[in-house]
Amino acid sequence: MTGPHTEPGTAAQRPASLGVTELTRAVTELELVPYHAPQDAEAPAQDLERRARELGLESLVVRARLITADVRARMGDNAALGRVAHQALIWANARGDVEVQVRCQRLLSAFYGRLGDTATSLEHAVRAVELLPASAPAPLRVRHYMGLAVALMLARSFDAARDRFAVTLSMLDERDDPDVRVAVLNNLAYLELTAGDTGAAMRAADQMRAVGQRHGITMDAVYLDTIARAQIGAGRFAAVELTLAPILESDDGCTEPHDLAEALLTLAESQRLAGALDQALGSVRRALHESRRRGIESFVVRGLREHAAVLAARGSYAEAYEQLLAFHTAHEAVQSAERQARARTLHAAFATEEAVQQSRRYREMSLRDPLTGLYNRRYIDDRLPALLDHSRQRFGHLSVAIIDLDHFKRVNDEVSHDAGDKVLARLATLLEAAVGGDGSFVARLGGEEFLLVLHADSATAARVCQQLCDTIRAKDWSDLVGTMPITASVGVATTFAGGDAAIALLSTADRNLYRSKANGRDRVTA
Repeated sequence: MTGPHTEPGTAAQRPASLGVTELTRAVTELELVPYHAPQDAEAPAQDLERRARELGLESLVVRARLITADVRARMGDNAALGRVAHQALIWANARGDVEVQVRCQRLLSAFYGRLGDTATSLEHAVRAVELLPASAPAPLRVRHYMGLAVALMLARSFDAARDRFAVTLSMLDERDDPDVRVAVLNNLAYLELTAGDTGAAMRAADQMRAVGQRHGITMDAVYLDTIARAQIGAGRFAAVELTLAPILESDDGCTEPHDLAEALLTLAESQRLAGALDQALGSVRRALHESRRRGIESFVVRGLREHAAVLAARGSYAEAYEQLLAFHTAHEAVQSAERQARARTLHAAFATEEAVQQSRRYREMSLRDPLTGLYNRRYIDDRLPALLDHSRQRFGHLSVAIIDLDHFKRVNDEVSHDAGDKVLARLATLLEAAVGGDGSFVARLGGEEFLLVLHADSATAARVCQQLCDTIRAKDWSDLVGTMPITASVGVATTFAGGDAAIALLSTADRNLYRSKANGRDRVTA
C-alpha cells in the first residue's frame, strides 16, 4: 500500500547548529517516510539520531532510529523494523512517552501486516489511533487513519475500512495533499475490488486519475494496475492496455522488480475475459518469462494459474490441466517458503528472550481491564468474530451473556467508589469460576457490565447464567456494602452464524438484558 509523500532530503541539509525545537520539527517531518524512494530518508534519519544523542534527547534518538527501521523495512528488511519497534515500545511504555508509543504502534501494524498477521496488525493500528493526541500534526493524523483503514481492509472489515477512508479523505479536504489523496483513493479502489463492488472501485479509480491529472502527479505501476483492475471489473477491457502502456512499454513506470510481471498478468486477464485469447496467451507467457528471469516465484505461481485459465478458454484442456498441476506444486512450494521466511522474520524481530517476554506482557496488558484483570472491550472486538467462526465449525454454536449489576450506582453513591471497585473485582472472580475451561471466557465491557462468552447452546448458557444470578444474590457482600443487596440481570444470545454475526449477537444479548431489567431485574432472559 502506498503512503504520503514528503521531502526527506531537507532534514539532512539543515545547519549543524540545530536547536531542540528545530531538531524536533525535523524528526517529525522525516517520520512521514515516502513510499517512493524511501532510501532517501535513511541518511537524514541517521544524522538526526546522532544530533539528538549529542543533545541528550533520548526520545528523539528513539524516534530517529524508528525512521531508519521503517526505511529498511520498505527496502525488504522487515525483521529490523519488528526488532527496533518492539524494543522502542518497551522503552516508551516504561517512561510513558506517548510520542514514541504512537509511532511504535503504527510501525508495528505495518510490520505485522507485511507478515500477513492481520489480527495483530489491526490491534496495533487501533492502538496507534487511540494514542494519537489531538495536537498531532495533520499529516501524521492522516497517516495513522489511513494505516487503520488499510489494516481493517486486510482484516476484511470492509465497512469499517470504508468509514476510516472517508475520515481520511475528509481530513484532506481541510488540508489537501494531492499525493496523499491519490494514495488514499488507490487503497479505497483496492478495497472495493477486494469486496467485489466493481462500480465503487471504478469510481475511486476515476477520482484517483482525475486528481493525478489535475496536479501533474505521475501514476506509478501500483496506481496504474489498480486502475486497470477496476476497468476489468467494469468491463472496460479496451482501456486496460492503454492504462498499462507506461509499464509495458518502458521501465520508467516500474519502481519494483515485479511491476512488469504484474502488469502483464493484469493485461492477460483482461484479454482473456474480452475473448482475445491469442493475445492473452502471449501476455501470460511473457509474464512467466519475466517472473522467472527475475526469480519472483510468487508471480510465477500467479502466471501458471492465469496460463491454465487461458488454455482452458482456448479449449486446450489437457494443457490447461498440466499447467494447473504445475500451479499447485509451485503454490505449495511458495507457501512453504513464505512460512519459513515469516518464522525467520519473527525470530529476528524478537532477538532476545527478554524482548519476547516484554512484548507479550505489554500486548496482554493492553487487552486486560486493570481493575478486574479480565479481558477488555478491545479483546472482544478483536476475538469474537473469529471465535464465532471457529465455534460454528467445531461446536455448532456459541452463546454470549451480558451481565449488569442491578442499581450499582447506589453502591458508589451511598457507600463509596472504593467499595464499588471491590464489588466489581469480587464479581469478576465469581464470573471466571462460572465459565468452563473449553475456551469460554469473561470480559469487562465497562462500568458494571460484563460479558460471558460460552461454548454452549442456549439452554445450557441460560442455566449457567441462572446459577450465576443465584450465586451473586446469595453471596455475602456485607463486608463491602452492609445490608445493600447485590443482584444481577442477564441477557443471553446464541448463534450458529459465522464471524460477521458478532455485532448482531451482542445486540440481541443487549436487548435481552433490557427485557430482564424491564421485567423486574435479578433474572435471565435468553
